[in-house]
Amino acid sequence: MNPPGLRILLVDDSLLQQRYLQELLAGFGFDFLLAADGAAGVEAALRHRPDIILMDIEMPVMDGLQAAQRIRECPETVDTPIVMVTSRGEADYMESAFCGGCNDYITKPVHLDELLAKIASLTGFVPGAHA
Repeated sequence: MNPPGLRILLVDDSLLQQRYLQELLAGFGFDFLLAADGAAGVEAALRHRPDIILMDIEMPVMDGLQAAQRIRECPETVDTPIVMVTSRGEADYMESAFCGGCNDYITKPVHLDELLAKIASLTGFVPGAHA
């Protein structure tokens, strides 16, 4: 059985994308934290200590790669799983994400099965085992 309220930090400058991910993952008992740019994402990660972070690469103020690197520099969040979520599927973007400290990478449009598999592999969450 999964722990109730797995906390997911969604970091994306698109409110539409944040809503899409929340709706896609509705019904699994996740608690969502939201941030509209990388700097706010770093702050939210340090303040709330989410179980996993789903973060866009291209954002204003601080991009996702810079934010991931900052999150990795903090002892409190060094092990927090980060999945880069982006419309850019090119190999150099993927390599940058992994070199920047991300654990995984997913391209938009995000599909539920793929996203749940990534969340499961990084957090131990088992789809279908929610209360």
